[in-house]
This record gives sequence, C-alpha cells and structure tokens, in this order.
Amino acid sequence: MATTVVATITIIGCALVVTIYRQRQRLVQEIAEKSRLLSGIIKEDFLVQPCPRCQESTMRFLELSPHARSVHYQCAHCGKKMHAAAATPEASEALSIWSRIASLIDRCNKISMSFPVPISMEVEFETAPAPLAYEQTTRTPIPERVRAEVWRRDEGRCVECGSQNNLQFDHMIPVSRGGATSAQNLQLLCRKCNLAKGARV
Repeated sequence: MATTVVATITIIGCALVVTIYRQRQRLVQEIAEKSRLLSGIIKEDFLVQPCPRCQESTMRFLELSPHARSVHYQCAHCGKKMHAAAATPEASEALSIWSRIASLIDRCNKISMSFPVPISMEVEFETAPAPLAYEQTTRTPIPERVRAEVWRRDEGRCVECGSQNNLQFDHMIPVSRGGATSAQNLQLLCRKCNLAKGARV
C-alpha cells in the first residue's frame, strides 16, 4: 500500500515537473519571438549607429526612455554605451513590446523555481556597419543630431509628396557642388522623389 502511494506521488511529481517545463518552454519561445520583433524596430525606427570606439556593429539593447523617444544600447564587443533618438512614429511600438518581454520573463522565472538558471532579457541587433578608412569616400556621414533636427522639421515626411515610406536625407545643394551637410541644406525625400530629383540634376 505504502509503495503504491509513493509511486502515485512520484508520478504526480513527474507530471508536474513536465507541465512546468512545457509552460516555461512556451514562455521562452514567446520571449525569443518578441525579442526579434523589438530588435527589428530598434534597427528600423531609431537612429542607431555602429560603435564609435571599435567600429563594430553588433549591439545589445539596454532600455528605452519613458516615451520611447530614445533607446539606450551597448556595443556587444567593447561595452561602450550609446543613445539613439527615435527616427519614426512607429518607434513608440517598442515600448509595448519591451513591457511584454519583461512581463513574460517575470512569469517564466516565477513558475520555474526548480530550474537553477533564471531567464534574462538579451536583445541584440545589428547596425549598418561603419565604413572603414579604405572604404570611405570624401562625403562625411550626416551627424545624428542633424538627422534628428531635419526629421523633426520635415515631420517625418517627404517634402515633395508627403510620403512616409522609404525616406532618404537629400542634400538640396549636392556635396559635389559645395553643399554643406547641415540641417539648412538637408531635406527628407522619399526614394521616388529623390530619384526624380537626381534625374533632373
């Protein structure tokens, strides 16, 4: 009789461990999916740059500002910490995704006390790689503060047609003709309008 009770308790205990393990795995999978989504938004909707110290482009997400107006991130190679301003209205979507990831991690850690390794948030993303010295042309990159100023001034829209898609920073007076890389000489154009302008020049 005692052996039967012990066996029953053992089976129930094993079933409980399996259930907890499966719940944890589902949560871990959702955390991974949401992390990929957050990574994509940070890459596309914030003005993230390669590391100015070591020139590497793999970054680690740290946190968002309260209204998602900037993202705090760190070089995965040398550890340098940086901030980047939001570049599009869609950047605010990162807040709800980040909040959801934190909630999932909390739930995962609460139900898995029997697992010794807690889950933590690790979101990595790639920036456009910095051009190396032998790859650089005479044109200097547009400083982040200038890009942010032009974006705010032009309200994130093409100044020609009002489109919010495929936007590019355009020099009104081309650099090849002495145009400065300044907010006064830059405007937002969609790809189509920029190509049309290029055909006229």
